[in-house]
Amino acid sequence: MSARDLAPIHDSSTGPRRWLAGLGRFWFDEAPAKRLAVLRVLVGLYAFWQVGSRYSMLAEIARGHDALFEPVGAAAFLHAPISATVFELVTVYRPFTPKAK
Repeated sequence: MSARDLAPIHDSSTGPRRWLAGLGRFWFDEAPAKRLAVLRVLVGLYAFWQVGSRYSMLAEIARGHDALFEPVGAAAFLHAPISATVFELVTVYRPFTPKAK
């Protein structure tokens, strides 16, 4: 068995290994805290936009008939849907309350 038989099939400067090395440098290298702060703000704004743009649809679902309620996943312990008032409190007012430290 020669050294050529043990050599990698792909050269590390091209192909998937190069892409994975670049991804590793991007994902695992140290980054300034400002970059994380910007990412958090952007994700928060996106989530706010998603819920805000669909709020009327979500509120209509919350006001729906109780017979349509089938608890699944995290709501499996509920016997009935939450009221529309509770839905409004959770979606509108909760993001503006102070967080516990």
